Amino acid sequence: MSMYATTPSATLHYAFEVCELSIDELNSMVDTDKFWGMCKSGCVNYEKKWCCPPFSPALKDYVRMWQKIYIIFMRISTSQFDYIKNNYLKIKAGNAILKSRMDSFLRMMSENYGNFISTGSCRLCKPCKCKETLPCAYPTKMTYSLEALGVDVNLLIQSKFSTPLQWYKKGYLPEYTAVVGGLLTNSDLTNEMICNEYKKFDAKKNKGGD
Repeated sequence: MSMYATTPSATLHYAFEVCELSIDELNSMVDTDKFWGMCKSGCVNYEKKWCCPPFSPALKDYVRMWQKIYIIFMRISTSQFDYIKNNYLKIKAGNAILKSRMDSFLRMMSENYGNFISTGSCRLCKPCKCKETLPCAYPTKMTYSLEALGVDVNLLIQSKFSTPLQWYKKGYLPEYTAVVGGLLTNSDLTNEMICNEYKKFDAKKNKGGD
């Protein structure tokens, strides 16, 4: 479905999609060695955040108590950021809008229906206590991303949605940028119900609500 976000600079349109998977389906898309290896070789958060490899749990352990997951896929066209000259900053701006909405919505839904997997590394503490060799300050609230749990997110999106992921590269601005998260639950929800809940959440956010 099509949604919009108001910012001081523009009104921006973005897409919101949801798909239900069983936990067995999600587990079939895991390649922990591959994606933890990519984190180790290419991510500045490796060994620097409690939510990231090598400290993040195996997916099968993290989702053991849940029966299903509702994957949420949000994307925003980069052409809407023409007022930003730097292409990388266009991606950052789009991701900031989507990540904020995604994680706030999933945290809200998880209070009633289960738990959630976030769009990226946990952002509750800046910096993460791991960098100070201290225990996590919020161990019951800390979140993990699909990638940190070893999930092949590219495969997940290709198999369950009609629009593939696109990636930013130096000198190349993708048509859109996207974020992916998920609601873990044992409740009998529906895609339609989650979309309706998101509409109410986003309307409140656009009016300046918490």
